[in-house]
Amino acid sequence: FSLKVVAGLSIAIAAALFLLKEFIAVQLFHEPRLAVVLFYVSLALPFYSMSLLLFSMFRGFKRPEFEVFSKNFIEGLSRFVLAFIVISLGLGLTGLSIAYTLPYVFSFLLALFFLQFKTFPIFTSKIISTPPRRELLFYSTPLFLSGILTMVTAWSDVLILGLFLPVAKVGIYNAALTLALVFYIVPTAFASLFTPNIVRLVSEGNKMNEVKFLYRKVSYWMAATAFPLLAAYLLFPGAILRTLFGQQYAEGSLALSLLGLGFASSIFFGMSGEVLSTLKKTKVLFFGSLIAIILNVTLNFLLVPTFGLAGAAASTLASILSVQLFFTYN
Repeated sequence: FSLKVVAGLSIAIAAALFLLKEFIAVQLFHEPRLAVVLFYVSLALPFYSMSLLLFSMFRGFKRPEFEVFSKNFIEGLSRFVLAFIVISLGLGLTGLSIAYTLPYVFSFLLALFFLQFKTFPIFTSKIISTPPRRELLFYSTPLFLSGILTMVTAWSDVLILGLFLPVAKVGIYNAALTLALVFYIVPTAFASLFTPNIVRLVSEGNKMNEVKFLYRKVSYWMAATAFPLLAAYLLFPGAILRTLFGQQYAEGSLALSLLGLGFASSIFFGMSGEVLSTLKKTKVLFFGSLIAIILNVTLNFLLVPTFGLAGAAASTLASILSVQLFFTYN
């Protein structure tokens, strides 16, 4: 049931992206060549979406090694190899687009193999599935809407920067954003262990003390893991950008510090989103995402024209802090 829903929705969104690729490339980013990238992204989107569902299944069955191998190893390795081949042969933007998106297909196919033959034979099982569709829809619809809002929020910085600043400035911001997103490795790694255990404790009932203990313990180790990287981003942002991307990217130093502080703060607040999801408070997640996008877009329009890259980064920082405070309060 879940695979059918995710497949249908992702195909619909991919179709919309395919139809709007020229408008997005020309009208929003003023870069016609971007249409080529969006074409391949639209093709890969259903595979990427269904892969995320399969990875969640692996975590539920407590088989995170299949997610790690499919996503972190095969997807990453194939993207590196393909990118190396494309650059060596000089295949240009089309080649790079294929090199970036094709690994999503590889990851999905491998994850599907692990699910069918190593975890649960979803296609050949004789078990008759009778999913509580009404309950699932009431639970998952806010999560689906929250995911859309989160995706739009993540792109709003780049879109609004593209309206006010040259493409080169957007590229500098993207470099800082890419480095800041490294922080998400930490909660992703801990979630594969934290979420199944939280689900088990909640389902057993009367285990809230254990839940609180596990939450505090995981939050502590997440913060300890993320702090050295945050310190580097706050103390040496210019040196990091110059070393990795070149002298011209040093202009994004303040943006990197602000973005790093924002994404790191989501780690310091702990796994509040996962706990809310486990407790079936998905409406809270939706309203949190709604707060984030309203605040982020509003601040971007107010700050970007005056402060440029730093304004966009400050908007993201403010939206992340607001959402985390909202989740923690609830």
